[in-house]
Amino acid sequence: MSKDADPAAGTTSLRDGVLKAADHIEAHPEQFHFGSHEVPRNLNSRACVLGWIHFFSGIKGPISDDGGRELIDAGLLDCEMTSDSDFYDRITGLVQCSDWWFDRALCVQALRLYAKEYCH
Repeated sequence: MSKDADPAAGTTSLRDGVLKAADHIEAHPEQFHFGSHEVPRNLNSRACVLGWIHFFSGIKGPISDDGGRELIDAGLLDCEMTSDSDFYDRITGLVQCSDWWFDRALCVQALRLYAKEYCH
């Protein structure tokens, strides 16, 4: 697969998207950027956890009004979540650490726990 190929051309399960995001962040930690608010366009992009989950699951986020960027939307990923904060609270609870986004290894661990706990 080329680096610009979109592996999410066909929608996969949320669980697969979460696990692929964990694998990608583990293999390419420089492409994890917590402050990003959009879905990455390709594998060369930098993105936050939710952006990579959107990308790998193929679940499309809303399009911004200022240029057509695809934005993250946690509610699209899981109907029980109403905001990104719900997702972050779940992750924080799983690893018992509120600073998980500063530690990429802990972030990867948290995503794998999230897949096991919340993605059936």
